[in-house]
Amino acid sequence: MTENQALLIYDVDENIWEVVQNYYDNLVKVMIPVGYKTNLASVPRIFWVFVAPYELSENAPLVHDYLYDHAGISTPIYNPDGTKNSDVTITKYQADKYFRQIMKLKGVGIIKRNIAFWAVKLFAGSAWKSCEDKNVKK
Repeated sequence: MTENQALLIYDVDENIWEVVQNYYDNLVKVMIPVGYKTNLASVPRIFWVFVAPYELSENAPLVHDYLYDHAGISTPIYNPDGTKNSDVTITKYQADKYFRQIMKLKGVGIIKRNIAFWAVKLFAGSAWKSCEDKNVKK
């Protein structure tokens, strides 16, 4: 289990990142399993002059995407030793807040951190709703 840095590989053909070692996030207490796939931060290229996806750390977008993928359903919470603790339902507000907190912990500057936070806060509602609808239909 990795606690400080997520270990990912990039699949050029699929344009997607994949977790190659279980990643435990100390702040949110989630365990992101091997095989989980994410696009990390999907910042439109036109906005890269303000904040590029690779400037947000890998951990913050990874955890944020994982929480969004659990929209509307319970998310398993783990202890640092890898044992399951409980399940909680994370809100969009909490997921976005964790995104900003993890970026801060990973040293993302305040300006880029706030641009990214406000972008997801204001414009990722449809992504959250899409995940929530998909999860509720399961």
